[in-house]
Amino acid sequence: MFLVMPMKSVFTVILTFVFCASLSAQIKSGFGPGKPIFETETYFINPLVFFDIDTLSPRLDIFIEVPRSNILFSKKNGKYSAAFEISLSLLDRNGSVLFQKSGAESFSFGENEIIKERDKSEFYVYNHFLSPGEYSLESVLKDKNSKKESRKTVTVKVKNYSAAPITLSDIMLVSELTAGPGGTKEMTPLISNNVFGYENFYLFFEIYNNTESPKSGVFTYRIIDRSDNAVSEGVFDYALNERKTSVFQKIFIGNVFRELFALENMDPEEMSKKGFGVFKLTLTDKASQTVVAEKRFTMLPEKPLMPQMHPGFKE
Repeated sequence: MFLVMPMKSVFTVILTFVFCASLSAQIKSGFGPGKPIFETETYFINPLVFFDIDTLSPRLDIFIEVPRSNILFSKKNGKYSAAFEISLSLLDRNGSVLFQKSGAESFSFGENEIIKERDKSEFYVYNHFLSPGEYSLESVLKDKNSKKESRKTVTVKVKNYSAAPITLSDIMLVSELTAGPGGTKEMTPLISNNVFGYENFYLFFEIYNNTESPKSGVFTYRIIDRSDNAVSEGVFDYALNERKTSVFQKIFIGNVFRELFALENMDPEEMSKKGFGVFKLTLTDKASQTVVAEKRFTMLPEKPLMPQMHPGFKE
């Protein structure tokens, strides 16, 4: 069964997701005249797999962010209106559709609201239980005003979480983490996986102890660019006293990535190459030197650094 759940009920009560209003990605972003223009995404979809302890089944959580700034608003009688539809299809390796889901959204704002409201995003989360294997997640965003469609296809790999003494879920990037009431943690998922402008961010993942005794050890992490050059490295301990342990690990990057976009370092030819701004984080168990998790993310400007006319209105 395919379920849509309120954001705050996706995980256990010790976790709470917070979705904040944000200045989200434009359709194009760049550095002004003579500088590269990066194609950015109309919407973001981030599928993550966790292991549900109660059902002993892998659970696919699909996080979606649709920035309103990328949806065309029409103006009529002093009102600004927009509408879109997003649809999802999950296919197995044979191309058979396992489920489909679609939903439509519309909103309208007055003159005094539009400037503030258009810079927010719409957020969704869906989940579905799966067996180990490889799947294809297809999504389509249809803008009702512009009549344009944006499509994405993402590969989803679901591993056997009982195949080793210790296994890890997928890694979620988190932009903010604060203490909530009753010992909860409130976190803001970074659905875009874009760390541009952050001096630090958090990794969130779950560790599953498939043995009957407590375990402890050390993880090392390494962040590399598309040329396999290390840009950040570190270590942290873990201790497993439960069947499932939730981990929040702060990653400090300072100005390492920001230096790529310093005026004196801007090389249009280099920036235009495939894979520019894409990085990979590798998590390794220090004792066995086994790679236990990987995460790809980007570091690209989310909006022009030179003023440009906003494209999101039509009369």
